[in-house]
Amino acid sequence: MPIRNLKIPEIALFLVKFYQLGIKRVHLLGTSQFFSIALCAYMARHMFEWVSIDASSWRKAADKTECFNPYDLSREKLGSGVTINHELENDCPCPFCTGKSFNDIKTLEFADKCSLLRQHNWWVLDRAFRDLYDHSADIVQLERFLKARSKHPVKVAELIDVLTLVDMMKSDISLLQDLIGLGLKRRKSASRLQTVSV
Repeated sequence: MPIRNLKIPEIALFLVKFYQLGIKRVHLLGTSQFFSIALCAYMARHMFEWVSIDASSWRKAADKTECFNPYDLSREKLGSGVTINHELENDCPCPFCTGKSFNDIKTLEFADKCSLLRQHNWWVLDRAFRDLYDHSADIVQLERFLKARSKHPVKVAELIDVLTLVDMMKSDISLLQDLIGLGLKRRKSASRLQTVSV
């Protein structure tokens, strides 16, 4: 199922429908987004035998000299035109970055840099799914993990709200759809109010 342009609530509704149809294994195309992966990891642990993802963004990002942040999969540019503070420490745990500073990576020949970044991005993406799965024993554990890893508390809250509703209403998709739709409307209204007040 391709999910490139779907938001978390929409992906959740599709997955609940698959669950209701008795589908045990799901393969999703086109995501390397941290919160989509968190949703999939939780669903894999609680509703399906497995959920797999497939994306080419890790490779395409590397080809544009973009590095996935190992904590939240945000992207950092490492192109030759980027200035990097020499004091900025590279704390990436992947085996491809070990012993290399950001400037070391930045100054590699283009082909070598792309190769290293492809390996790094794939490793980080795979590790994110495993970490999220491991921290999805329940919603509280996942929420704590997401809050420690993400700089986006609103997105964490949205995902946790959706998963809470899914856990409670997975047998009644009509009601779930209404509740998720209501939650989306409230969030949109709140963000409009914030925009107006700023």
